[in-house]
Amino acid sequence: MKPFSNRTIAVAVALFFVLNIFDAVATLWGLKLNLIIEINPLMERLIELTPLAFLLVKVLVPLGLAVYCYLFYQNHRKVVTMALGLSLLVYTLVALLHAYWLAQYTFGRVGGN
Repeated sequence: MKPFSNRTIAVAVALFFVLNIFDAVATLWGLKLNLIIEINPLMERLIELTPLAFLLVKVLVPLGLAVYCYLFYQNHRKVVTMALGLSLLVYTLVALLHAYWLAQYTFGRVGGN
């Protein structure tokens, strides 16, 4: 199997960043509208402290992943590829859940409309 190129990894990291930011914005919006709950206890605590702390973590995590990929990809391709793939899978599923409730809210099927 041909290894991923640095460009492929860069695109995957960028996608992870976009999915993470979408998750953050959608989560804060859904919480404000009382349509969803935060199931991650750490993130829930950060939101309770201040949404800014929550957003900061949501930005720093993908940046940390990007640095990890940049520093270790050449020597640890399999680990980097697996970690990035798993992260993308999880955040894609989270994005789909957000898309579902956003569509339901937009078309008036949740939130008492």
